[in-house]
Amino acid sequence: MRQKSEPVREPAEQVVKDIRRATRRHFSAEDKIHIVLDGLRGEDSIAELCRREGIVQNLYYRWSKEFLAARKQLVQKFLLDGHVMILLSIIMTSRTKFRTLPTAFPDNRVSAGQERDSS
Repeated sequence: MRQKSEPVREPAEQVVKDIRRATRRHFSAEDKIHIVLDGLRGEDSIAELCRREGIVQNLYYRWSKEFLAARKQLVQKFLLDGHVMILLSIIMTSRTKFRTLPTAFPDNRVSAGQERDSS
């Protein structure tokens, strides 16, 4: 005798994963940059910022790390190409616009509102 073929059911866990994957929020690069810059400004805590944006803190810190790495690569590219004046212009514009962005070099992190120790 021939057996009836029943429809193959996916396990419940797989169905849930598929639904979550389909409904996952996707952030554009601009959205990520705005969120990271909000965090760098320091007006709100990172936890508060993440709650407001509906993301987990781990995701914020991953984006922040990627943003700072990309910024470092951009600085190195400009220095290698000899475009020091353009680089300085970009840094000064970003520091006056966002007030608390770290300087271009990670060893010298100073906010725009802080003075360097000259001793």
